[in-house]
This record gives sequence, structure tokens and C-alpha cells, in this order.
Amino acid sequence: MSARRIRQLVLAGLVVALLGLGPSASGEHEWGWQLLARDVLWEGVEFTIVQEPTPVRTHVVHVHPGAPVRVKPVVSAGRVGSTREAVSSMCARTGSVACINASFATCPTCHMPHGAVVRKFQFVQSPTDHQYQLKIQDGRMQTGPIEWSARLEALRPGEVQTLPITGVNIGTRRDQITLHDKNFGASTGSPPGTVELVVRAPTPQWTGGVRQRATILRLETGGNATIPRRGAVLSGSGMGAHVLWAFAMDNGTVPLDLVVESPAGLEMAVSGHPPLLADGVATELDQIDGKVTGLHPRTLVGWDDAGSMWFVVVDGRQAHSRGLTLDESRELLVRLGATHGINLDGGGSSTMVTSCALGWCVRNRPSDGRERLVPVGLAIVPPEKW
Repeated sequence: MSARRIRQLVLAGLVVALLGLGPSASGEHEWGWQLLARDVLWEGVEFTIVQEPTPVRTHVVHVHPGAPVRVKPVVSAGRVGSTREAVSSMCARTGSVACINASFATCPTCHMPHGAVVRKFQFVQSPTDHQYQLKIQDGRMQTGPIEWSARLEALRPGEVQTLPITGVNIGTRRDQITLHDKNFGASTGSPPGTVELVVRAPTPQWTGGVRQRATILRLETGGNATIPRRGAVLSGSGMGAHVLWAFAMDNGTVPLDLVVESPAGLEMAVSGHPPLLADGVATELDQIDGKVTGLHPRTLVGWDDAGSMWFVVVDGRQAHSRGLTLDESRELLVRLGATHGINLDGGGSSTMVTSCALGWCVRNRPSDGRERLVPVGLAIVPPEKW
């Protein structure tokens, strides 16, 4: 056994003892939890599996304050809306310490994630109005919507003509103008008749408010425009097509600026709902919503102001684990020590993957009997993989 592995096991024992998760003489914790597995995945990052007699089985990755890891989203196949991918594949592809499923999809069979995806201070996909997000901003994990707007400005002599942009990498939408960059894929996938303005611009779309000079390359109407590697495509459908065409005709020879307004210091974001805890106070939940009151597999993230983070997957719909309501999910986060928390996509999507002797292992039992393919995962990565 390697010296590093011995150190890992010693640290795991210390961590479990400090957390109070170790079994008593009777083999159970005072809360009724029975410890099934424990491991140190990385410096300051440990993994545990505990079983309650309810029955509920909980899988927790605990990241301690100061641990030399970062949290980042992983988009399926590296492109928004192109496909779905298993969490284990995402974890292996990115060399992560641990991964969970993250963003909700826009529909049960859709490939597009709901809400914003922000990775390394860059918008992979723009926000949806009022959608709650799990985010890291100004170095702190938080929840809440993300304020965002974008536009193309034509800097005409004595005036500025503005073209509003509805969203980034959300696909082509009727009567709107949307922007696609390399995070969307090789082409826009828009139907014939879509008006598409191809521009050269120094992408990506950084958070914090960015103005970038753009140059028109061409105007197309055949659909499915190729996205330039160092540029973007603005796609207009319906009334949006007429507005985009007129803007391009009027401003083909004047300087253009691509402007994105968003919060400064926004490092990471995925969609989540609903928030469960804020400053140690329980948030209000809709008690007539079956998704709130029903017993389901759950994927949760909790944290405290000292910098601890808990990534949690609870099995459900099975004999060994019935799942949790969202009220019970909140109670679980409180017991772990969290003062803030949010619910991510759950049900058959709930998946926990960690590094293991075989490479990367699915540590829970997804309720479908196998991993469900998902649009976005959330990865804990070592510094060299950031």
C-alpha cells in the first residue's frame, strides 16, 4: 500500500471521528446512521456513505475550507444542447475528484439545460429570468437569479443604434434574436429562412460586463450557419429576422460593439430550485407541490460561511432507500452542518461519482437502475484541471 494511500486512510479516520459519523459500540451513530463507507478523495475532501433505518441511504462529498480544489460545471460533450452525457463520463473526461448531476433540463427529453451555465467566469449559456442558480460569486457560494443583458451596438456618427439580444446559446427562438458561440457547437442548427449575422468577435462572453469590438463577416438566410472559432452568429427568427436584417443593412460599414452586462466576480453557476436554507433559516416551500412533499432521490448542495461545502446524493424509490421530501432534505443539510443549501435536479438523474481504484465509480444506486444521461454536471476538480 502506497504512503499516499496510508495517509488518505488515516485522514479519513480523523475526519470521520471529528464529524461524529463513526459507529458506536453498537455499530450505529446516535442519530441512527450506520457508516457504510468512507474515503479521502483529495486533500481536504472526503466521501462517506451512511444508512439510516428509515430507510435512507446518503452519499456525501465534504469539501473543507481551504481545500485545494475548485468547483466547475461540466457540459455534456462540451457543447450546450448537443446531447446528454453520463456523470461518470463527465467525471472521467475532466479528471475530477468527484461529480454530481446538476442543472435541470428544459424538458424531460431535451438536451438544453435550464437557466445559466457559467464556467470559469464565462457564460456558456445565458440566464433565464427569475431562475434560481447555484453560483460562486466574489469567492462565495450563493443562490439567486443572475441579472444579465446583451446587445449589439452600431456606433454611428452622432448616435448609437442598438440591437437587443435575447440570450446566448439558447437556440433559435421565434421572434427573437439569439447569439451562438463555440460553446454551442459547430453550427447553429437553425432552420432555413433564419436570418443569421456572422461576426468576428473576441469571444468568450466573460462575466462582469464586457464590451468587445465585432466585425460583420457575412449575412445568411440558409439556416444552420457555421459558427466561427473566433466569433459568433446572431440568429433572427420571425420578427427577429426582419429586425436583424434591417440592422445589418443599415450598419454594414460602421463599428460594432458586442456588449454583455452581468455581475462582476461571477465564477460559476448552474440551475437549481428551490433554495432550502439561507443564513441558517429555512426557506418557504410549496407544500402542495408533489415534487416538494413526495419521497424522491435528491441531489443537494449545502455550505456554510466558513467555506465548507457538502455535495449530497440521496438514493430513492428503492428498498434500501425511500428517498426524501424537500423538508427532510433541508433537515439533512442542517445535520451535516450547512447554513445554506439548494436542491438540484433529482429523481432518476441523481448520481454521485468519485475517483476510485478503478478510475471513477458511481457510488450511489440511481433509481433507473443505471445512470441517466444529463445535460450538465457539477465537478470538484484539482487545480491542474481547472
